[in-house]
Amino acid sequence: MNAAPLPDKSLTLVMDAAEGRLQVGLAGADGRFLFGSVVDAPSRGVEILTHTLESVFTLLDRDIADIARIAVVRGPGSFTGLRLTAATAAGLARAVSARQAGLDYMHCIARQCMPFLGATTPDAQLWVLVRARRDLVYAQAFVQEKWDEVPFHALTDLAVLPVSSGEAAAHIAETATMHKASRVLLAGSGAKENRDLLIPGLSGAESPRLTFLDVTAPWPDTLLAAALGADYGDADIEPLYVRVSDAETNLPHIARRLGLDPDDAVRRLHKLTHSQPDQEA
Repeated sequence: MNAAPLPDKSLTLVMDAAEGRLQVGLAGADGRFLFGSVVDAPSRGVEILTHTLESVFTLLDRDIADIARIAVVRGPGSFTGLRLTAATAAGLARAVSARQAGLDYMHCIARQCMPFLGATTPDAQLWVLVRARRDLVYAQAFVQEKWDEVPFHALTDLAVLPVSSGEAAAHIAETATMHKASRVLLAGSGAKENRDLLIPGLSGAESPRLTFLDVTAPWPDTLLAAALGADYGDADIEPLYVRVSDAETNLPHIARRLGLDPDDAVRRLHKLTHSQPDQEA
């Protein structure tokens, strides 16, 4: 009786569900792009992710045991999406003895912008704005002396900024002035969604040249490029939660609708999320 062939452990899998789309990419041992999929899945992520992974390996006539490395976008982004891909990666890693890595979503979007930046001046700033919720964006600036090379680096820390009040535009303008930027480029879902609100605060007589890039998310090939250069380990990936979830923010209102004491609901949630596993509930 012939023994089953051993897995060749050559594949790198990347997954992203930071926003309303589910992305899966697969690369071979030599880094060659094998497969990429992008599906809009705002509410059926679990079902679609499972089906997509099954379809990918069937199409390529490969086995999931061939996965050596799994990279997931860890945030910032959708709480549900980040948990979905992190949990899937953890389960797969245990099943096939793969190593894991987390990818920064803002850096991945910045990387996606690079083909558009060939003629950009060295003192330009690239701002990635990602929708956090209505009227709120995750914001971070990136710079590099030569835009056709990686890695570039983050100029600012990740921030969560309101838009309609003008705070986001003011923060961008202040940073551009401080670093004497001659050009500001904006990318990401938050830039596209809030374009009309951002322009007035960034269009003064002494403002740097403003350009909105048609980039709202990284694509699977860009995610795989980031995954191939990531640092892998045995630990599960912790999602990057920059702000509290909408459910936590709305907890007092939800409690009142259910006839519960809002203050007591907040206290109970705090106890559940801050107590150690061996402490009594």
